[in-house]
Amino acid sequence: MANSGRLYGRGLPARLLCSVHERTSERKGCDRVGLTGAGRPRHGQPDGCPEVVADILEQGLLERADAEQVAGRLVAVALSGGGYVLRESALNALGAGTTSYVLPYRVLEPLADGADGFEVLLLEHVLPVLGCAGDRAALPVVERFLGHPDPAVRRGAADAVRELQWSLRRDREGPA
Repeated sequence: MANSGRLYGRGLPARLLCSVHERTSERKGCDRVGLTGAGRPRHGQPDGCPEVVADILEQGLLERADAEQVAGRLVAVALSGGGYVLRESALNALGAGTTSYVLPYRVLEPLADGADGFEVLLLEHVLPVLGCAGDRAALPVVERFLGHPDPAVRRGAADAVRELQWSLRRDREGPA
């Protein structure tokens, strides 16, 4: 049953999550994700908006097309010149989204294209998200990090490669 652009049980229009506010404010985190006025500030963060988005995605409360649109906005935030904490929160929200949605590679491709520019700690969030894409195109990107100097990045890359190989094998073999 379609939810007519509303979140189940929340009464918030899904379009609120996807709007990009043009005005600038002290609440840049919300503005970039499209949630001005929602969420509560958390220590060390502009506000709690990316966490609100993460909860919504993790619970699978959006229609697939809406989730993909929100994921696209989160990718843009992760690649933005915003502060580290905001970009990390956006990547955490994307990771939460992979529990309920298979986000298509076309939505995540900008992350793959920008992967070399991420700080080590952010790469630890990027690689699992790419690993959940289930698309062969993500494999060479993730495999590049198998030889990374940081052991945590190498482990994340190995896990992402295994996830991609498993999902590609599953798709090739079909349902059991």
